[in-house]
Amino acid sequence: MITIFLSHSSKDIKDFETILNNLKPLNDYCHIRCYRSAIEKNITMEKIIKSLPEVDLFVVFISDNSLSSANVQKELSEAIRLSKLGNLREICPIIIDITANSDSRIPEYIKKNIYYAASPIRAAQIIEENSRKLMC
Repeated sequence: MITIFLSHSSKDIKDFETILNNLKPLNDYCHIRCYRSAIEKNITMEKIIKSLPEVDLFVVFISDNSLSSANVQKELSEAIRLSKLGNLREICPIIIDITANSDSRIPEYIKKNIYYAASPIRAAQIIEENSRKLMC
């Protein structure tokens, strides 16, 4: 079973919930992890960071909100570190906010693999495509 971690800003919750609902068909072969801070207050950043080595596919939703979020940046920094060590199979950055398209805050390490999603449904399709690649 593939483990997918979804990193997002709580300020993008409306789009995130739509994406998450469209990922339900993946539940047969993927374990999807995400934390919604308003709902899961007992989850600390330390617990999240400690769980990242168990992840196969780290998805970060890039928006002005996520680039401004200290928590998303911590998660992404750890994912990049693990990827460089070979302990994370893939990072999948998805731009969900066109204003973040060429933002200088996007780490250079992930720029070469960025996907652009014009809608939350397209973002879910990108995640499904990447998860299927990891199964092969």
